[in-house]
Amino acid sequence: MNRLRARISHIQTYEGISRILLNYHEQMLTAIILELPSFAKEGSEVYICFKETEVGVAKGSCDNISFSNIFECHIEALNKGVILSTIRATHHSHTLGSIITTAAIERLNLQVNDSINFFVKATELSLEEMV
Repeated sequence: MNRLRARISHIQTYEGISRILLNYHEQMLTAIILELPSFAKEGSEVYICFKETEVGVAKGSCDNISFSNIFECHIEALNKGVILSTIRATHHSHTLGSIITTAAIERLNLQVNDSINFFVKATELSLEEMV
């Protein structure tokens, strides 16, 4: 599970659905939450969490894409399996992970130290209270 510390900058709620804007290292991230937790208040610090299997990967330019959350990363490690592979990458000194198919790793010709983008849909982010 990927877990990053962020500050809630804005919450918009309509008919039980909340769009939450989060400030993470001066980058704005977006989460769509169906049930707004009681700890989620504008100005509060939270953890944003997302599964490695929910992270898309791109190498090269991706100017027009619908994903709300983009992390520019450098690959630290690749663990290639027969069907699935794990990528460990650095973003703002945090290590993030992605699990994608080995075929995708080979098609993208991913190597350690490559610059890549991790993509996460707004609906895949969850919030966790900082205790």
